[in-house]
Amino acid sequence: EHGVTAVYSTETPRKPKLDEAGHPLIGTVSFMPAAFAVQCAAAVYRILGNPAEVDEVVQEALIKAWNKFDQFHGEAKLSSWVYRITVNLSCDRIRKNKRETEKLQSYAESCATDAECHENRALGALAEAIAELPELYRDAILVGVLGDFDAPEAASVLSCSINTMYQRIYKAKQLLREKLEVTA
Repeated sequence: EHGVTAVYSTETPRKPKLDEAGHPLIGTVSFMPAAFAVQCAAAVYRILGNPAEVDEVVQEALIKAWNKFDQFHGEAKLSSWVYRITVNLSCDRIRKNKRETEKLQSYAESCATDAECHENRALGALAEAIAELPELYRDAILVGVLGDFDAPEAASVLSCSINTMYQRIYKAKQLLREKLEVTA
């Protein structure tokens, strides 16, 4: 019987039984105590400061740890190894957000310095407002609206359903309207 009973448990994590390929046998291990997942989430929140990204980063870390379990050599505790993956992914997220913000700010500045017409200033304000959106909504606008994708492709890039993508775009537009009304 190979069924996943739970990702979290109250047991102490232990090294699972491995199959011939060195992958953990599903259902033979209590992968992570629930309390430790809360500690990971708290660390992610302290690093990113954005509650909207916490669950996503923790989930990504747990999936990465599960997929890379064959690289765990037991030199440290399993919880320390997973915690390090979580912290590294959080730092990667900061770098990614910083790059995206810098690109959008650079674009906004190049538009703002071009005083030839009101439209360029409006585009600069829009680009700045997009840069300030939470990542979830910023990505929906950049990929779903401004990207050269049709709806199914955009949803695939965003790793969500088409309906979810449209809901995010709708919410992003609401946030942009509010932001641009305040600055107008």
